Amino acid sequence: MKKHLIFTAAVIISLCAAGCSKGGGAPEPAQSAAATEAAAGNETAQASPSPAVSKYGENFEGADEDVDMDAIEGGETSVAEDSEASGDLADAEVSIDDARVADDNGDKVIVVSFSFRNTTAEGITFTGFVKTDASQDGAYLVPATTFSAEGYVPETIVQVVPPGEAITVQRAYRLINDESPVTITAENALESSESQTRLSKTFNIK
Repeated sequence: MKKHLIFTAAVIISLCAAGCSKGGGAPEPAQSAAATEAAAGNETAQASPSPAVSKYGENFEGADEDVDMDAIEGGETSVAEDSEASGDLADAEVSIDDARVADDNGDKVIVVSFSFRNTTAEGITFTGFVKTDASQDGAYLVPATTFSAEGYVPETIVQVVPPGEAITVQRAYRLINDESPVTITAENALESSESQTRLSKTFNIK
């Protein structure tokens, strides 16, 4: 339990690392100022969990091998019409793949899977190069980490991916409700140009 608490704190800090700017037509902030700050990711520092609290070792090698979206018990989702997302984000090839709704001690979270291929000449992590957001009913969703969803591996966001290799990454967000569609976006975390590629995919919650 103590290890889980330490790891949860470290991953939440990493989940909040993101760019500061939002493009036009972005969802309105959530009502809670604290939730807005966490969801929008105003912190720019990135923290990596210590290997002492993870079974995967220094670079979290092999964390993606335990990813199993089908094992996540909860509500299924369907992809909204004409809502597909995959592309080259300069330093990596990324696609928004699947989503599942899971129960987290009475609350609902949506677990999203991404395909992530390193196209650089050195090892990189998902959070180091990709900025993601989730929104529902016009508000940004707060990143979440849950250990009650089998098949969900939060360590994948900080797993070091060697050049040319690809892994499946999972991120979770706390839902406002379990009915409204959820839109997931992904963009290059190191660019701030409004003309940069911005991937988007909307999931309908069943």
